[in-house]
Amino acid sequence: WDASGLRGSGSNSVAGEDMFVPAYRTVALQDIVAGQAPGLSANPGSLFHLPFFAMFPYVVGPVVLGTAKGALDAYITWNKDRVSHYTGAKISELVPVQMRVAEASASIEAAERMLLHRCEEVTLLTESGIQMALEKRAEYRRDGAFATKLCAMAVDILFEGSGGNALYSDNSMQRYFRDIHAAAGHFALSWDASATMYGQIHLGMPFKGNL
Repeated sequence: WDASGLRGSGSNSVAGEDMFVPAYRTVALQDIVAGQAPGLSANPGSLFHLPFFAMFPYVVGPVVLGTAKGALDAYITWNKDRVSHYTGAKISELVPVQMRVAEASASIEAAERMLLHRCEEVTLLTESGIQMALEKRAEYRRDGAFATKLCAMAVDILFEGSGGNALYSDNSMQRYFRDIHAAAGHFALSWDASATMYGQIHLGMPFKGNL
């Protein structure tokens, strides 16, 4: 794939024509959503009984969180001893730079706590055998997407405060910017889709999507 944020993934699109796929090699999406996939009878562990689409953001989410943390570390390291080419002033002494570090770190920490809280909660629910209501599934999907939004916002704050230097290929900030937005574009992490489903369910409307 020649795509921003995905060039290093080694991904390729492959199509097969006139090929026969036996039924035992397929799993219906509706069975996965309903928690009736054939493999569940052979895998009684609670991990295999998590609601697939509600928890999928928590599979991809740690990548987003790690990317945001990496961007923050890079920004702090870069600006500690950096000086302005024009005035010679230390960049670390600029109040906007200090504020960007504070706002980005707060957003990242909030996202991490949200993800950890939901993972701990769903583990207890699943291990106790409690079936998760639709409203609860929507909460998990919402929070996973919102944590992603917080992380992307944190990287944007840092990138915008990095100046023209951040555009060079040898500056890690441009890579963090590309990576975070590539991940945030995943359907499972889409705030628009997740927020819409949550709002529809809690407003008593029929919702479109999978939970």
